[in-house]
Amino acid sequence: MDTQPIPGLPVILSRIVGLALILVFLLGYDPSASGFGNGLLLPLALALGAWMTLRSALALALAAALLAGAHSAPGATDVSSGVVYPVIALAAGFTVLTSLGHRFRRHILATRDARWAQRGD
Repeated sequence: MDTQPIPGLPVILSRIVGLALILVFLLGYDPSASGFGNGLLLPLALALGAWMTLRSALALALAAALLAGAHSAPGATDVSSGVVYPVIALAAGFTVLTSLGHRFRRHILATRDARWAQRGD
């Protein structure tokens, strides 16, 4: 799968940029600090970096669902942990389930003729 995540950007360069974004997250993230940059911008930089490096929507959605679900606190006064993280967790979880459902459906349709041929024998 050598598709370009960002049109016009070579694959190797997009992976280097993705790794740089992951490094920015690792160097700048402070789990005890609060605020918009640390609570939302740095995790978004991590997600973008992971997507640019892995180029797998399913892996990114699964990681986002797990991390956002772990950091969410519905009903909290902080906007990022009370509203944004639960919404991200729900959207990413829906993306994971939809993607797995589509993969399952494609596999079933691809092997349907072979299964019917075996039943006829």
